[in-house]
Amino acid sequence: MKRLPTDREILDDIYERYYETFAGFTEGDGSRSEKIYVPIDIDEIAEEFKIDGDIIFGRLYYHLQKKFGYQRKSGEHVYFFCLDSGGQATVLT
Repeated sequence: MKRLPTDREILDDIYERYYETFAGFTEGDGSRSEKIYVPIDIDEIAEEFKIDGDIIFGRLYYHLQKKFGYQRKSGEHVYFFCLDSGGQATVLT
């Protein structure tokens, strides 16, 4: 059985791939609504680890979102990982 990547390996890969996108954000340029929400390509990340994209999605959506996402006292949700209205995978950096 193929070894699955650790949470840390997945997050390190996301950081390496998308840091420049995150850092290069200019408000009002239309690339995304907020600096902290960065669109990611799950299939591209999965290809790096030579595993199915559903494994990466599941780790981000069902495990890491539950671990790092939270709800403020005001009721507002703070997401670690979410899907935008178009179904694009997005990670809070």
